[in-house]
Amino acid sequence: LRIELGDPEGAEKEYRGILEEYAIPRVYLSLVALLKEQERKEDALQMLSDGLSEVPDDPDLILASARLVEPEEGWKLLNQAIAVQGRSFDLWFERARVACLRKDPEEAAFSMDRCVQLDADRARVAWTSELSSEGSPTTPYADHPYLVDFRAD
Repeated sequence: LRIELGDPEGAEKEYRGILEEYAIPRVYLSLVALLKEQERKEDALQMLSDGLSEVPDDPDLILASARLVEPEEGWKLLNQAIAVQGRSFDLWFERARVACLRKDPEEAAFSMDRCVQLDADRARVAWTSELSSEGSPTTPYADHPYLVDFRAD
């Protein structure tokens, strides 16, 4: 695509052209990334909304949306998605992150417990990594009694 040639406007046009014909989640996500790079958050949000209306159960579109919208809206999106895809580690993990944004360590612990049930090793490694990520909403809860046991040894 033209993005590789340093032509973001051309790439955007190509992405949009593809999406006129086909609802491909990866193309939506690529266009969203391009829009975010250009600091066009509202356009990115609209593109995610369009993608979700075309492919409502795509976990990658749901995750991208939950990460870009306000925490309360992300919380609703994740809970709706989990009702359909209850065995998705990524959705539960993002729900734990959003619970921290909402200052709700009980819900974060509930979500992390579900992650541990789905894949204990991955859950502990992912939580430990998330705690050390700069600007992570989880950092204030690193030593919280509900969440301390989720760290990898």
